[in-house]
Amino acid sequence: MPSLKNASYKEKIAFSRHKKVGFIDLIRSVEVPIGSECTYEDAFIDNKVAEWNDVFSLLSNIKTVEQVLFTRKSFKDIPNIRKRIEEVHSFCVQSDIKFSLLPTPARIYSDKKLNIWQKNILM
Repeated sequence: MPSLKNASYKEKIAFSRHKKVGFIDLIRSVEVPIGSECTYEDAFIDNKVAEWNDVFSLLSNIKTVEQVLFTRKSFKDIPNIRKRIEEVHSFCVQSDIKFSLLPTPARIYSDKKLNIWQKNILM
């Protein structure tokens, strides 16, 4: 398939629907002090989570889910996020859903990352 890197939002949504791929953020909302709204470091965000998205209900209600993939490989300085991901992992194991941690596709492209993604997605 051609890259969707420069595709429009509409094209990306059409692809996701066609391939039956869904996306959800682990975090629903954060509360940060005034003046820190543009601070995105994981260690800062980790203890500012006001509400988590209910991934468990979503996974329970969509019976066709085959796998859950997180675009994160390391959890240094983010114990709350790590704990939440561990809970999702346990849920997946109990529900017979494949679970994998993938390197983020953002920042630096590499063939190694691409191979990891292909191995996990193209089972």
